[in-house]
Formats: sequence, structure tokens, C-alpha cells
Amino acid sequence: IDTEADRIQEVRLDPGTEFRGNFNKLVVDRDIKVTRSLPRRSKDNAEEERWHRTLEEGTRASLLKAGAPTRLWGHAAAHWVYNYNRVEQVDDDGTVSNSPFENRFKVKFDQNALVPFGTGCVFHNAFKKTGDKFSSRGISGTIIGYGPVRGSFRVIDHSKLKETGKVSIFLTKDVKVVMNTYPMSTLGFNSDFRCVKEQDSG
Repeated sequence: IDTEADRIQEVRLDPGTEFRGNFNKLVVDRDIKVTRSLPRRSKDNAEEERWHRTLEEGTRASLLKAGAPTRLWGHAAAHWVYNYNRVEQVDDDGTVSNSPFENRFKVKFDQNALVPFGTGCVFHNAFKKTGDKFSSRGISGTIIGYGPVRGSFRVIDHSKLKETGKVSIFLTKDVKVVMNTYPMSTLGFNSDFRCVKEQDSG
């Protein structure tokens, strides 16, 4: 929060228990006004509930398009929100408005930097043993999110999945995106797969 204009001044919540304890202390400490909807009356909170539905539909569409297992829903949701916040918004009447990113930072986001969830890629893992010096250094992967550094991605390593049955996620900037490819549907995820610790590819 950089200025008074950026400060959250009011939040509207449902009566859920997740908004007690530490959250309650936070809003008091920051002098944030809290209003609550009535129990079991989601229509009182229609705007927020509609956003939840939009987020859910966007996440579901991302998973289906990518052919991804539903257990990756958290990555799909974060990826969808990142993209949503950086594209122009179209109202019901067809009016086009600035993206949330542009409203916040007063500059347009480079749309070419956005990729769909589950897009195929080739990336370099500096720590992977590749055998002889002439073997390929590129590793097939699938993009499941953006990294904390501009231009970086979270990538599933296909070779690790095939070797171990576990999903290894790497953070990397050394990646070539292969647009319009969605390889996850062919990877053969087991229903009991789990994600191992996220790693930096170097």
C-alpha cells in the first residue's frame, strides 16, 4: 500500500468463521470498516458471489482446456487470476475498460507475455544430468503458472513425471513457450500423484 488512496477502507464479508481471529485483529489494527451479510443469504453479497462464480468458471475452463487433473486447481486459479488482471475488461453492454493492472500502475501490460494455463514448453534445467555433452539440454515441460520474477514461469518437468510418477515443479526464466500445445492430457497422471517441493532450475 503506497498511498492513502490505495489503502483498503472497507470490506464486506459473510459470517464465515475464517474471518475471525487473526483476520479480525488485522482489520481493527488497520482501521478497516467491516460490514457483514446475513447468514445463508448469498444474494445480500451478490457482487462478491458473482466474482467467486467467475473465478470458479475460469479455473474449470483452464483445467479442461489444458487436459489437467483437478488436483492442480490451485495453480490453475492463480494463473487465471494473473491473466484476468492484465487484460482489458468488457462490460455487459460491450464497453471496453482498462485492465485492473493498468488502473493500478497506469501502464498497459504486454499481452504477449501472457500464456494459457497448461501450455507446452521446452526449458533448461542446469542441474539435470544429461549424459554426453552433445545430448539435448532442452526438457519438455508444461507451464502451470508465473514465477515471482518477471519473465519466469512455474513448469512441470515431463521427464520427472514419467520417471517417478511425481510432479516436479521448476521455477525458470530459461524457457521457450510452444503456443497452442497442451501436453498434460497425454502425460498419464495417476489419481494419487503429489507435487514435490518447488525448485529453481538454475
